[in-house]
Amino acid sequence: MTIQINRGQSIAGMDAKALRDFLRKFYTGFDKDSMIRDLKLTARRAARVIRALLQEQYIEFDRTSTVRAESWYYVTKKGKELMRASAARRVTRGTARLALRAFMERVHEVNRDSRYLCKVTKVAVFGSFLKDVDRLGDVDVAVETDYRIPRNENLWKVVQEYARDSGRQFSTFLAEQAWPMREVKLALKARKRTLRIESWYSFTQMEKTSDFRYKVLLGGDKAIRRELEEAERERKENSTKNRLDG
Repeated sequence: MTIQINRGQSIAGMDAKALRDFLRKFYTGFDKDSMIRDLKLTARRAARVIRALLQEQYIEFDRTSTVRAESWYYVTKKGKELMRASAARRVTRGTARLALRAFMERVHEVNRDSRYLCKVTKVAVFGSFLKDVDRLGDVDVAVETDYRIPRNENLWKVVQEYARDSGRQFSTFLAEQAWPMREVKLALKARKRTLRIESWYSFTQMEKTSDFRYKVLLGGDKAIRRELEEAERERKENSTKNRLDG
């Protein structure tokens, strides 16, 4: 599922890796000023890049907003594929297997360690790892995490105290609240470039091609298959509705 970015590759007149990182940062949407500030472009060059991205269908214009003064852009399906692109060197299948085995060992370590406020509940591997190729880019894994404690009205207070006890500084309340799950992701990633960890939501919601394959490594096979089938059904219904509304 992960496409490869090669050194020196250009997309829409921009370095492909820099553009990928920008879309990852502004995946909820952006305007021209965001691109000027983040990529340090002139207004003229930012306008050229945006035109090229629109033409190549990496982004689309937001036609629903009537309150924003500036034009607003969203990432398309093609843009999301670029967001998931890897700039890492391809590895042998043997190296990929070792990376996945070590990853699952870290999953079990996290789940055994009650000091983590969150645990891993589901894991699936997908993408090129399950294809008949000798060398691959990233090893794509989808991970679902959940709290070890009940989700009730006191949860946010527990999370807040847990985050502050970590000794880290958080720029926003949301970043503070996200820390327990981000902490687990960092522990699982362990700075390994071979691994690409996808959120479970992104995994269930991504459009599946006819040759899409996955393998459950943690969780119930039947329940996950039903979850994916339901998500795909809802995605198609929403896509049809959006076309009709448009």
